[in-house]
Amino acid sequence: MNNNFNNYLLNQNTQQQYLNPQSFETQNGKPQIMNQFECLQFTIFLDQGEFQNTIIRAEFIQNMYSFLTIEFFLNLGMISLGLYTRMDLWLVHWKYECSEYLKDCLTPSWLFYVSLIISLILQFTLYFGGNIARKAPINYIVLILYLVFFGFTFTTICIFMELSLRQMGVWVTWGITFLIIASFMIIGFVNKKEVSLKMGAIIIFGISIPFTLFLIFFTFNHIWEKCVYGLIIIIYGCYLMLETRLIMSKGRLNLQSNDYLIGSLLLYGLMLQPLVRIFDILLKIFGRSSQ
Repeated sequence: MNNNFNNYLLNQNTQQQYLNPQSFETQNGKPQIMNQFECLQFTIFLDQGEFQNTIIRAEFIQNMYSFLTIEFFLNLGMISLGLYTRMDLWLVHWKYECSEYLKDCLTPSWLFYVSLIISLILQFTLYFGGNIARKAPINYIVLILYLVFFGFTFTTICIFMELSLRQMGVWVTWGITFLIIASFMIIGFVNKKEVSLKMGAIIIFGISIPFTLFLIFFTFNHIWEKCVYGLIIIIYGCYLMLETRLIMSKGRLNLQSNDYLIGSLLLYGLMLQPLVRIFDILLKIFGRSSQ
């Protein structure tokens, strides 16, 4: 506890030094001027809130990715129900008297649209709702609702994805994505520190590209499908790393060290998060223009 308190005092003193223009080093009696890159580094450093402490930050990411791994695994179970059971009839409908391609004969059901709307509401509530969804038992209710309704949404997307990329495409894409998420969690627990951007990129490209090349050389047909698999995995993994750092910054969301469940749900609904980011940017733009 004393070490954490000393680290906190050290961070406060460091921040005060950065914020106080008189504390910067001088050369020949003249203050040195920081370049834009240094200013950006200081801004990022000062914008991390309590996550400046590397120990707290590492523990938060470990817990967050532990929940995310479980949530994504349950999501894979939901996908299997949608692909191999009659649950697909809940999510898609067959157009009567349709003689065109199979993918043109299916349309999403009302349950998909309801699930999508509820998932969007939950995603925006988690991000903009402050402490509303962070206290027990509300956070556990949100967890259950999100697992169910976003699971329906994601499963419907995978059903239509199967029509274009076949079942192998669905399982390869999201199976490898699950493997990447689990790798982030395991490496974080083993090293007891945050997975760096460099290490994350090595994990993403090191898993996705060799597996994609193996599929291409194993079966030479449908090569474009294999390339699509790899591209989706890389884009999803890179955005996952980016969003992990964005949600931990001291912005509108302002997560605390015990809000790892909220962080995992935001990453669980990663497909919807770009809409939240766009809305947040628009709020900042209009907020500044009104001042």
